[in-house]
Order: sequence, then C-alpha cells, then structure tokens
Amino acid sequence: MEQLQLLKMTQSSAQAIIDQVKYQQLSWACPCRGWDVEMLLNKMITSALLFSSLCRGETPEPDVNLLFPENVGGADASITFEAASIDCFAAFEDSGLEGEMMGPLGAMMPKSAGLMVRSLDATINTWDLAQAIDVDTEVAAEQALELISFAEGFLPKVRTQIDHVRFAPARNPTNTTDPLEKLVLLSGRNLNWF
Repeated sequence: MEQLQLLKMTQSSAQAIIDQVKYQQLSWACPCRGWDVEMLLNKMITSALLFSSLCRGETPEPDVNLLFPENVGGADASITFEAASIDCFAAFEDSGLEGEMMGPLGAMMPKSAGLMVRSLDATINTWDLAQAIDVDTEVAAEQALELISFAEGFLPKVRTQIDHVRFAPARNPTNTTDPLEKLVLLSGRNLNWF
C-alpha cells in the first residue's frame, strides 16, 4: 500500500470513530491510564496539527503538545479533527515525502518515516477511542498489517525516552492472529483494559 493511501485510510478510520463520540462520553475513561475521552480527542487533533507543522518545517504552536494536549477540539472535535487531518494529509502530499522533518522524539527523520509515525499514532489512538466509547474500531486489517513492521522497529526507540513514558512495555503479540490486536499489543496496551 502506498504511504499516502495508508495515511488517508488511517485518518478516515479515526474520523469514523470521532464522529460517533457523544457529549456525555467525554469524561469516560480510556485505555491510556489517567486519560478520558476528551483528553484523547484533543491529543488526536494535536497529533494532526503537530505533524502538519513538522512536515512543513514549521515550529509548532505552543499549545501543540502530544504529551499534555491543550483543549484544541473546541465545540466540535469532529469538525476540528477533520480540518486538521486534511491539512496533515496535504502537508505530506505536498512534500512528495522528500527530505527530512523533525520527528516527535526530537531527531530528524525522513518524511516517509514521519508519515508512518503519524499513521501509527492515529491508529493506536483510534483503537483507544473505540474501546473507550465501546464501538467497532473501523481499522482495517490491511492498515494494521502495514504498520506492524514499522512499529516493531520504532516503538523500542520510543521506549528509551526517559522524559515521559510514552508506551508501556510490549505485551506478547504472538497470542493473536488479528493484525490490529498484534499492533495494539506491540504498543503495550492491554486488550482487556476495562
């Protein structure tokens, strides 16, 4: 699958879940311990904003913080996410995936790798949100399969960061044949978190 197609698929599946969130669910717990649905929505929007800026070589706005997201969702997180996702896709598409960009770990990386990080982040957060509001994930097996090998190489590097715990240790992904479950287990999420 072409990388831009993967990003489009990833952001579309996230949008499908975000569109289902109801106001009364904003305070519900998420698989990310200590987070609620509203915080996760803001993180998902922040991620799209951050990767748009980084891909364009811009300095992100001060309120664009993945670890401690501000309330960027506004009155309608669905509309805000859609706009941020369109802009994120345009940034990667316009770049032709040529050159490098600052990565989320503070080191330069190829834009093609940045797109994979964005797709991985959005896919895991889509699973988180679907779990939190108890709906089907909308993540295609094909999408998860495309991200597994990248995650196997990237996530161990993320876990070496000591400034903040980004991912728990990987859980045993050999216990499943479902590609999304394997990807979620690689991220350290607990499939039975509730």
